Amino acid sequence: MRIPAPRMDGRPVPTPMVDYYLKLAEAVGCTAGSRRLELGVTEGDRRRADEVWKNLGLRDDGCVIALNSSGAYGAAKLWPAEYFAELARRIVDELQHDVLVICGPAERKTAGEIAWLAARDRVFSLADQHLGLSTSKGCLARCRLAVSTDSGPRHIAAALGKPVITLLGPTLPAWIDNPTVCGAHVRAKVDCLGCGRRQCPLGHHRCMKELSPALVFGHVVATLNKHYSVWAA
Repeated sequence: MRIPAPRMDGRPVPTPMVDYYLKLAEAVGCTAGSRRLELGVTEGDRRRADEVWKNLGLRDDGCVIALNSSGAYGAAKLWPAEYFAELARRIVDELQHDVLVICGPAERKTAGEIAWLAARDRVFSLADQHLGLSTSKGCLARCRLAVSTDSGPRHIAAALGKPVITLLGPTLPAWIDNPTVCGAHVRAKVDCLGCGRRQCPLGHHRCMKELSPALVFGHVVATLNKHYSVWAA
């Protein structure tokens, strides 16, 4: 049985994907459950994270913030590496947190570039570590919060109950809406937001380039203040 996505005048209607997936489950005879996003962490996930922490020398007091720059859907979702690097510097210098740049096999180069551009001893990346879903899950579970593009690690962090600051350009918030996710959606003030395209059709990519590191840093501070009573070292 095919479950068509909601459309109006031939165009997709922004609908939370969790609701669409629940309808798919109902179509094959499953009872629709909670809309809550939940993801468990196995002992194997924890061991992978332990290896990363040991190999890189990350602090073990919980003061680690994850950055994720990936976007397999297309370049339109990406935030510039130099912006991530500037954000990482401010997190280390002003908030006294370590930074871990999460990546998959296809993003090793970018993750390493971000850590290099940040030019801080307390900014690390997974670029030279054993990669895989288990590593990502384990590491995100140990981080205090995540700053991410709209991509897989963002949804993993959200399902692990971590506050997530999501950088949105071509994605409308409605697609990833879920009342159980805490954090913030950060968007630039441009007319072409939410185009849904893999590449910027106008060639300027303003939706992501006009999300300044200062703006995102402000959301990091606000999120720490909201979710952690004592967060500075």
